[in-house]
Amino acid sequence: MQIIDYFRSENPEHWLKQIQQYEWSAARFLAHLLTENLFHETVGPGTLLLLADGETLVSFLTLARRDEIDDETLMPWIGFVHTAPQYRGHRYVGQLIDHAVSLAELHGVKRVYLSTNHTGLYEKYGFTFMGERALPDGLTRLYKRDTVHGMIRYERLTSQNFHEDSLDGFIRHQEVSQCWRCVDGEWLLLPISFVEDWDEMRLRTEAEEIVQAIDAGNTIFGAFAGTKIVGFAALGGRLGSRRQYRELTALQVSAPYRGQGIGKRLFAMARDAARCDGAEKLYISAHSSRESQAAYRAMGCVHATEPDAAHAAAEPADVQMEVDLRPETVVRFGQMADLPSWMTLVREVAWNFPGLETDEALQEHADTVAKFISKGNAICAVQGTRIVGVMLFSRRLNMLCCMAVSPDCRRQGIATKMFELMLTLADPIRDLTVTTFCVEDPKGVAPRAFYQRQGFVPADLVTENDYPCQRFIRKASI
Repeated sequence: MQIIDYFRSENPEHWLKQIQQYEWSAARFLAHLLTENLFHETVGPGTLLLLADGETLVSFLTLARRDEIDDETLMPWIGFVHTAPQYRGHRYVGQLIDHAVSLAELHGVKRVYLSTNHTGLYEKYGFTFMGERALPDGLTRLYKRDTVHGMIRYERLTSQNFHEDSLDGFIRHQEVSQCWRCVDGEWLLLPISFVEDWDEMRLRTEAEEIVQAIDAGNTIFGAFAGTKIVGFAALGGRLGSRRQYRELTALQVSAPYRGQGIGKRLFAMARDAARCDGAEKLYISAHSSRESQAAYRAMGCVHATEPDAAHAAAEPADVQMEVDLRPETVVRFGQMADLPSWMTLVREVAWNFPGLETDEALQEHADTVAKFISKGNAICAVQGTRIVGVMLFSRRLNMLCCMAVSPDCRRQGIATKMFELMLTLADPIRDLTVTTFCVEDPKGVAPRAFYQRQGFVPADLVTENDYPCQRFIRKASI
């Protein structure tokens, strides 16, 4: 996914054509303003932000001085918020909203506003309901969202903006009552209590280490309130058998500034820097407290698949974690343009699917996929321009016909996301079926476990493509 400023894009006509395709009246009005060069005349200073999946428009919104509510005391406004139907349900527009709020913050704005008829939607994105306002054609709901202090700025730390006394006054205080521990292979939340405080000497030591890291060329980001540093995130070196990890060596926010998204913003900056450096994953030897673990998991971190022995030995109470830096996975309905990449994945896993052993069989399967795509019954998972997961569904039979995920992308929840989208096609008053491998077949271990997690139960034994299989059934929900 990429955020694009419409007025600075290389090909605004490309995006305008996609906006013009929507039947939504506000989208048609926006397209009119853009076509007739009336955008800034109508809404004042501002811009149009786009969230794109390659060349496909996912979401858009405006950040401008004026909106439909005529009140000069309220500005700026987020407006014309829209997400393409096939991308809904994933909160992609939240990325645009956060970006718009950050832009407003950079201009010294402490609050942004939004007018809508929706109830219970924008609260998910940090907005607070202010009340109803009258418009010529009825009432609208007015929302506000505050920026972080309206004055927090984020910079890479250098010898010019960070010194050995820069952490003086930084408050590293944490009262812990519960921690996660691995006991006999099972993670348990145990009652472990203590208080962590960094005294002046500890703060000076930390600052000296940051200065040394800066001098060594390491990447460290800081959050500043005025001239005071209130948070920082530091990247270290490479780890892992393939040097696939870039280490996050520190993520700290001064106590009075917590709970305002500063840590999340710093983490995102470190994550993006590690991705630009070519790392596949970010590695964190993370604090085991309930609060710290909840924060890291909310940012997408999971247990490390390749724990670093040195870190585990040095900090045995820490939880070794990672977050994947590879392109975000988008699950959507298949398109004819997807067919070449789709079949690349099919060929990659064909050895595991009876009936796909020959080139002739693969061509027949490609023809089948094309038919499913034309009927809107094909689902795929995409990372960048690469298809990493595929699924075919029969509405007539209410059957999951085929599903596969690229081997190097498994254990990322891709199959679950495709299944959830598939359920929107399924008939809830009929049983849902799928055929998979038998219990004694080694190929069946993973798919059988997956289907059972989704509520399927084993049924009758069958033969498909001269291969013994078993049908699974998920009972109707109505």
